[in-house]
Amino acid sequence: MFSNISQLCQEYGAVKDIADNTFVPSNVPDVCSPIHLNLVARHGTRSPTKKRMREVDKLATHLELLLRDAKEQNLSLKKVPAWLWGWQSPWKGKVTGGELTNVGEVELYHLAIRIRERFPDVFNEEYHPDIYIYIYTR
Repeated sequence: MFSNISQLCQEYGAVKDIADNTFVPSNVPDVCSPIHLNLVARHGTRSPTKKRMREVDKLATHLELLLRDAKEQNLSLKKVPAWLWGWQSPWKGKVTGGELTNVGEVELYHLAIRIRERFPDVFNEEYHPDIYIYIYTR
């Protein structure tokens, strides 16, 4: 079982799979400068989908029943973590899912800052949707 509810949640780093520091940037000659950038990026941290929210709601209900039954049967509850008593899903009552969280917004903001710092010549004009085209899926 979870020792802390935060184990149910994860935050994704910008380079989660490059943990062993083996990434080596390409060697671009000084006479070259970027004129175009294609970036494929996965979304930032999001809230669970509606399906996952329902699963966590079911887990909360199941835990509540287990604790109540154990208490009624006078079973030892010494090893039950205090946070588990009265725990509810943090998404209880929400009807939508999969939205970008505040953490996800910050992750994408910092990704944009890093890209702009890495390629300043590509982003030297003020933003206009006809110049910088963003394509996304749902």
